Amino acid sequence: MQLSRRSALAWGGGAVAGLLPATARADGAPGEALNSPRCVRAPQARGERPGDEELGVGRNGEFCAYPLRMMAFHRVVNDHLGGPPILVTYDSTSSVGRVFDPVLAGKPYAFEAASAEQGLPMLRDRQTGSRWSALTGRCLSGPLKGKEMGLIPSLILTWERWQGLHADSWVLAEQAALSAHYTARVTAATCRLAPAVPAAVLQKVEGPLKPDALVIGLNAGGKQVALSLPTAGEAASARNLKLGRTKLALFSDPAARTVAAYHREVEGRPLRFAVATQEDGAPL
Repeated sequence: MQLSRRSALAWGGGAVAGLLPATARADGAPGEALNSPRCVRAPQARGERPGDEELGVGRNGEFCAYPLRMMAFHRVVNDHLGGPPILVTYDSTSSVGRVFDPVLAGKPYAFEAASAEQGLPMLRDRQTGSRWSALTGRCLSGPLKGKEMGLIPSLILTWERWQGLHADSWVLAEQAALSAHYTARVTAATCRLAPAVPAAVLQKVEGPLKPDALVIGLNAGGKQVALSLPTAGEAASARNLKLGRTKLALFSDPAARTVAAYHREVEGRPLRFAVATQEDGAPL
């Protein structure tokens, strides 16, 4: 029998040791990482507003939304979805949200936020103290150096669009005692690039973009490119790309403030896409 996210076992034993402070410090340190937190169904999520941004993920037929206004404070959620564990992370400085599979060689690991390295967000696993990139899921130092977690596809989009897609999904429940910290409801285009970041970290960007511009980064076919996200008021679009020999489709939905990239080859056949419209007005 497949476990649902609500019947999955909570993180136990030493996995919950060493939690970060329960409140953010003046130096910008994160709040406490969450472990198998309470979630409610979307219709019971009374605190969400239509324009709020969510980090949404689905696995094994179950879906859950993690509001950015909560993730910006906690940064890390050790959870279960569709049975297996998942690791949900968000870094408000770079506006990057990621969901990883924290099971390595059959063993689940629990994580918390760690201090940045060269301006890049980091994680630390509680079992070994190894340090991991919050962008790639790769372990950079410690006993697990060289290991890499699998990336689980996810989207950042508005609550209104998420509800339209998954009306009965789970939603991370707000902790009333921490509501004062849950203030940033929308991603601000103020990505701060620390001066310590070496030039080798930076990739070529298409066109002249401002340092605080929000982008989608693509890494495929041995090539990397950063493309600017659409702004509110733009029309939905479908863009057919090729990076190296890899054929990609880039779909943008400005009304939902989201964009996603997919491989556009099916059974070896490359496809090309254009925008159509559903009856409810949501772009396809």
